[in-house]
Amino acid sequence: MKNVLLLLFAFALFGSCARKNEPVADTNDVVFISASNHLYALDAQTGAERWHIKEKNNYSYYGSPVVLKEHLYINSINKFYVYNTENGTEKWNFGNGNYGNGLPLVHDGLVFTPSGGPEFFTTKLLALNADSGTEIWNFQSSGSASSPVYLNDNIYFTMQRSLYALHAKTGVRKWVFTTKTPTYTHAEFTAPAIVNNVAYFGSSGENKLYAIDTDTGAKKWEFLADSSIYTAPTCSNRFVYFGCADNKLYALDADTGQLAWTYTTKNAIISSPVEADGVIYFGSLDGNMYAVEDKNGEPKWVFKVGSTIRSSPVLANGYIYFGSDNKKIYALDASTGIKKWEFETVSSVSSSPCVVSKFGNVFHSGLSGMQQ
Repeated sequence: MKNVLLLLFAFALFGSCARKNEPVADTNDVVFISASNHLYALDAQTGAERWHIKEKNNYSYYGSPVVLKEHLYINSINKFYVYNTENGTEKWNFGNGNYGNGLPLVHDGLVFTPSGGPEFFTTKLLALNADSGTEIWNFQSSGSASSPVYLNDNIYFTMQRSLYALHAKTGVRKWVFTTKTPTYTHAEFTAPAIVNNVAYFGSSGENKLYAIDTDTGAKKWEFLADSSIYTAPTCSNRFVYFGCADNKLYALDADTGQLAWTYTTKNAIISSPVEADGVIYFGSLDGNMYAVEDKNGEPKWVFKVGSTIRSSPVLANGYIYFGSDNKKIYALDASTGIKKWEFETVSSVSSSPCVVSKFGNVFHSGLSGMQQ
């Protein structure tokens, strides 16, 4: 994915915690990932622990971390945190109510993040000052908000039954596209992926993937899958890819929405796919990590974990990183699927990693499998 606009978001939530050990010297790439109420920084080459902190109120981290420069951003069930990437010390936190979820976005001095509201089914999208954590604006509705995406001074995200476009500086609504999903259903909507001024997102309630014009909010096309869609889509080589509860990975023509091919696993796919060099990588609840050709779905390799994979993979410097419900984090050779290392955490790992190179490059599965 070379021309994707999702490169604009940053990743991570920060939190305060008790130090487990002294940090190791920064000589290699670093993998940041959460497991329950623990946050880890691991050496990307060896899997050795660099530092490890625990959420100070024993609340679980809720979502994946994002890194911008020396700061890591991450949500927990209770608060939004910012940590120092070198040692895990807390810079600030924001008491955002409860059930903060999703991947934050950092852009132009602001942090945009989903947040819980005063009631369980009331949520907000918050804009905070990235340096101080001061609230700049909030947009509130019912239903959960997805992770946001930035494009041309606007923020795009799903909430309740709709895709919203807000002005990033003010929070003023530009347009809203509303699906026909009944309001009484507990349907989930994926975060959007934006490519060439088109936003793609999925619905678990209608089993549909939508393509929406980002300038006008008009629908370009919709595709009806065979079951619920829980993974954010990703795009490459004129195709849109997404996983589905019917055990299939779908590839659609990005311009028309026509089905190109499917690849079938042995269980539902809720791990968002990522593309690189003509290969799609994704996990399945059947306990396998897959690599398939992006043009035709032909398999390249399958790595058997033996436990549910909900974590979306990240590709960085030739390796695939992801977590599993067996409490482990894995690093695989992206070309062969051979395991480089594994690291055991304290709990199941459903979040996705964020990888930062020693040169400062940031790699993240993101909302749609796009990488920075």
